Amino acid sequence: MRVTSIFPILIFSLALTLFSCKAKKQAESVPPPPPPPDWVSERPTSSMYYVGIGIAGKVSAGANYMQIAKENALNDLASEIKVNVSGNSILYTMENETGFKEDFLSTTKVSSSVNLEGFEQSGVYETPDSYYVFYKLSKAKYKEIRDARISTAISLSKQSRAEGRQQASNGNYSQAMQNYYQALSSLEEYINEPLKTEIDGQEQYYGNILLKEMQQLANELTISPVIQEYTITQGNVVPDDKTVFTIKDKTGKVQYGVQVVFSMGDEVLLKEKAISDHTGKVNSSVGKIKSTGRNILKAKLIADLDNKKHKVIGRVLDNIQWPSTAMIILVEAPRVKLIVDQKKNGAEVSSAEVFQAFSSAAISNSFMTTEKENEANLIAKIILTSKESGVYHDLYSVTFSGYLSFHDAKTNAEVFRESFDGLRGVDLNYDRAYNKGLEAFKKRLIYETIPRFRRKHLD
Repeated sequence: MRVTSIFPILIFSLALTLFSCKAKKQAESVPPPPPPPDWVSERPTSSMYYVGIGIAGKVSAGANYMQIAKENALNDLASEIKVNVSGNSILYTMENETGFKEDFLSTTKVSSSVNLEGFEQSGVYETPDSYYVFYKLSKAKYKEIRDARISTAISLSKQSRAEGRQQASNGNYSQAMQNYYQALSSLEEYINEPLKTEIDGQEQYYGNILLKEMQQLANELTISPVIQEYTITQGNVVPDDKTVFTIKDKTGKVQYGVQVVFSMGDEVLLKEKAISDHTGKVNSSVGKIKSTGRNILKAKLIADLDNKKHKVIGRVLDNIQWPSTAMIILVEAPRVKLIVDQKKNGAEVSSAEVFQAFSSAAISNSFMTTEKENEANLIAKIILTSKESGVYHDLYSVTFSGYLSFHDAKTNAEVFRESFDGLRGVDLNYDRAYNKGLEAFKKRLIYETIPRFRRKHLD
């Protein structure tokens, strides 16, 4: 019995010993990871190559850690390529423009990392936690590829320029400007370069030629307002047919399809951009102007209404002296004639206090009163009726009802109405109760009703 009980224990111990020896032998047979290459610990430098090293953590990057490391290496490689600014380049003429160079460098960096060609993978290193990629690009090869791209871009640009020159000779300046815009857009990545090429049998700096010719195109056009000045009462919408401009060339030929941008100080326009129609007309939409005074609506020609795709070229074209003009919109405070119908217990009473309260509210809310109906823009009418409504616990009560309305003086259309029903005065006799109720009415008129009218109709 004793031998039998010990035997299983001996078998288990022997198996455990054999397994441990096997595991130890397998562990001893796995070679240690290779040491990291020099480029992992110290960034290489070379006069012949641009280098880029990308790293991705396996945990943080997930299953795409290899791809992310490669993208990081490309971005690193692109950051080594310095942008030199030629003294005969478009960029050189724009360097004093705030933020322009930064916009260009940002655009170039993104484009370079996406469009890099000719690079080669020089090494890969991997640890249990990280993945490393090493790229390099021959500087000579990069220059060769870039020069070829510049040559292609100039060729495409020249085609657009040729079309633009033809359109201009036919008097179609809108299409000519679009062609020149496209000609510049083809060169967007290379405006730091001199872009030297043959024009009319001579070597010339092509970017500067384009800008010069585009300025000449702009100089051929004029824009003028159909109405020089328009007066409107505050609270009314400026009609769109009063903000019309005409675009012509210097021969008087109207221009179709020309793009225009509008502005008017801090006012937010309903339509800030437009394109001229077949009659050369173009208009803004101003809407309602909140404040009184003199407003200047400006109109300016531009080459492209939507330059988000070519932000850098949009900034370049801001330096063109585009034809512009302006019209004046005078906004006057409304003049209001007040009519009061006030009754106390069915009998007419003096409305002097109501007139005085209304005049005070008018001054506070930026409009004027007038006694002449032919001078008024608005007719205000106050109906106010009071009646004695009884005595309760020795307190006398007077109830007020009525309304205030505003009508357009020309059309008689009602533009505002508010009821005064429910106002009440309570005191020790009817006269004092009436006076208290009238004071409550005047306070509501001055501090609530008239400001509400201003916000709804004038603001």
